[in-house]
Amino acid sequence: MKNRLAEQQDQLVELAEFKQRALSQIAAQQMEIQRLREGLAAQSNLRALPRAQAATAPYGSCS
Repeated sequence: MKNRLAEQQDQLVELAEFKQRALSQIAAQQMEIQRLREGLAAQSNLRALPRAQAATAPYGSCS
């Protein structure tokens, strides 16, 4: 029983670490999105990509 409790505790620690890494990555992605949007609004060297046409096949498609 002690082994099982120790294993569960290890799993909880691993899950908490995973959750922290995931939240950190999401926060970093959000900061990057905001930076890119601000750069786009400031008319820097960033350009908006054209929107894809709904009826066309992707580039390099054989269809």
